[in-house]
Amino acid sequence: MKQLTLCILFTCALALLAGCDKPSPTAPGVDPALGESVYTQRCGSCHERGMAGAPRTGAADEWKTALERGIDTLIANAINGYRGERGFMPARGGHAALTDAEVTAAVHYMVNKVR
Repeated sequence: MKQLTLCILFTCALALLAGCDKPSPTAPGVDPALGESVYTQRCGSCHERGMAGAPRTGAADEWKTALERGIDTLIANAINGYRGERGFMPARGGHAALTDAEVTAAVHYMVNKVR
């Protein structure tokens, strides 16, 4: 019986680990297609190259500190702007016409690339 329990636990652990490399789903109410579109048109030019200290898309180590602060803080900083140790982020990435929903969707898109 003990071996069966260990086998079941081992199998469950493997199943959990198998899903670790997949991006987390986007939050309810956030349009993933909108996030990708905004990222491609507005955010990628800085986040692909790390301009002004921007964490590069897909570079998990560069997002670590920002992710520790939480998604709500990331979104607020993207909307309102942010100046930190690594560099700065202009409000709405310097694109004043972006809506809160567009910025939020883009942030979720980038975060899903490193989770």
